[in-house]
Amino acid sequence: MKKMEELITILQKAPLFKGVEPEKMFELLGQSNYQIKRYEKGRLIFQSGDPVDKLIVLIKGKISAEMLDPSGKSLKIEDAEAPQSLATAFMYGQKQKIPVNVTAIKDSEFMYIQKDQFQKMLIQSEKLLTNYINMISTRAQFLSDKVKFMSFNTIRQKLAHFLLDRMDAEKEPFNAGMSQTAMAELFGVARPSLARCIGELEDEGVIYCERSFFTVFDIQVLKDELMDM
Repeated sequence: MKKMEELITILQKAPLFKGVEPEKMFELLGQSNYQIKRYEKGRLIFQSGDPVDKLIVLIKGKISAEMLDPSGKSLKIEDAEAPQSLATAFMYGQKQKIPVNVTAIKDSEFMYIQKDQFQKMLIQSEKLLTNYINMISTRAQFLSDKVKFMSFNTIRQKLAHFLLDRMDAEKEPFNAGMSQTAMAELFGVARPSLARCIGELEDEGVIYCERSFFTVFDIQVLKDELMDM
């Protein structure tokens, strides 16, 4: 069992608990009957459809979240490293079920807090409540983007939409806000395939890419890609 001080140090690095004072963390956790469970690498931790009846926080390790499409093909949603809470947007609402399969990529540890106890924590900490609202809003936006990208037929269309959505003006460099690996996961494609697509658009003089920074030289070409859907 982790010591309370060690656990709080870990949790304060997680977006959900970031900015909550240590003294408040001691108070909140002291009132909760939290549990910590360990899972070995390769273990299926959650299966799509499992109930979300508690707060789930990855406090050590790394997991992969995947979803099956109608054909049975596995679609990677994302990888997540500790510390991070999972399925927070599905704790409430009509369908309180986890929508993905979660597998441990590394040996991992989770902290669980019962939903009624977590609700009391939200009432007692304005910062925690604000963090929670921001998290579920950001999550909704991420899932909306994910669904949108699934509607595109080609990587070029996905990349065109992504760049048009984030750029400010033609010929002005901008930060995409994520690595190519993260971008590939968002698109649901292999990173080498995305890198090849970026290289092709660079060769055509449409864009320039350096790490996470992009410059669009011909915005019309990107718009035309989306017109061909």
